[in-house]
Amino acid sequence: MNTKNMENIYQQIANCLVDMIPEKWKKILLYAEVRDSYRKVYFYYYSFTNKEPVYSLEIPVKFNLKEEQFEKLENELYDLFSELQSEFVRQQQDKWTNLTYILEHTGKMKIKLGYEDLSQLDPVEKQETWEATYLK
Repeated sequence: MNTKNMENIYQQIANCLVDMIPEKWKKILLYAEVRDSYRKVYFYYYSFTNKEPVYSLEIPVKFNLKEEQFEKLENELYDLFSELQSEFVRQQQDKWTNLTYILEHTGKMKIKLGYEDLSQLDPVEKQETWEATYLK
């Protein structure tokens, strides 16, 4: 198995996240779901100055950023996760449907892959369940 391309995609994901967060952060927790005609990516991060996590969709308003610039990075993030899933298939690994990506400010990264069919589940319930699991 050639992991060089996967490692490159993971690095691009980390770089994109760093570009999206306009302050120093301790930890990023991200959820991505990719299936045939559906893609969903969101993340939370913990800063060094605040105990409460910041939701990715709050970043442009909280930091008075240009919406277009943030959306461009967000689209890049979506594309990177689609590319990552395609790379899994090229490497003849099982095709995941969702993943949790955790990145520490030290560079330590952790990935948890999910393979279950999520197409019939309510998106709000999925997000609430994920948040209850990871935002403790």
